[in-house]
Amino acid sequence: MARTKLQPTPFNRFRLDFDPMRKRRRQLDMTQRQLADAAGVHWMTIHRTERNRSEPSYSQMVAIARALGTPVSHLVIIASLESLP
Repeated sequence: MARTKLQPTPFNRFRLDFDPMRKRRRQLDMTQRQLADAAGVHWMTIHRTERNRSEPSYSQMVAIARALGTPVSHLVIIASLESLP
């Protein structure tokens, strides 16, 4: 299935990029399932988040950050939609 490119508007000029979350998980040599179990979320939450297909709730991000031993702010990049390919 082709992914639709988001178009910037005054209301959605930015998106969240969860690549740092994936990098931190890999640094700790954890699988997505291990991270999900440690954070108390479904493994598909981790899978979709790392691929920027969905955004977890704030409480889920806090749980994920705790499981990874890092602040939430270190797991997310705010990216401008205008800079996307």
